[in-house]
Amino acid sequence: MNDLFNALLDMSRLDAGVLVPFVSEFPVDQLLRRIEMTFADAAREKDLRLRVVANGAWIRSDFILLERILLNLVSNAVRYTEAGGIVVGCRRRAGGLRIEVWDSGIGIPEDQQRSIFGEFYQLSTVRRDRRSGPRSWARDCRPPLPTS
Repeated sequence: MNDLFNALLDMSRLDAGVLVPFVSEFPVDQLLRRIEMTFADAAREKDLRLRVVANGAWIRSDFILLERILLNLVSNAVRYTEAGGIVVGCRRRAGGLRIEVWDSGIGIPEDQQRSIFGEFYQLSTVRRDRRSGPRSWARDCRPPLPTS
């Protein structure tokens, strides 16, 4: 709950222009490994497979803010996935690097997928049909730095 509150405060500060992102260059793998270490035990306790795919790319972003976004997404994936697993990885797309979180959880109705990124929006507690398949969350990071 503390992480959610801090994330909401950060978003409010960003919107108000009070919080200025500290943009730096870092290997995306550094972030991915922290996510893996944070959620490995929680996933194992629920008998879920957590797979974090290594990636040698470097990105330019605010490490802490990006980490908070991923912590929120993976936390929700672990919380709402009852069986199966979660995959966290990156793909190069349209001149950028896309960080994706895939899970076999209950999913989000198509008509609400855009709304969930609004402030204080929450889905109803109605459970969706598990046969709807895996869902994906993604965060674009631009521009990617060249990899050697």
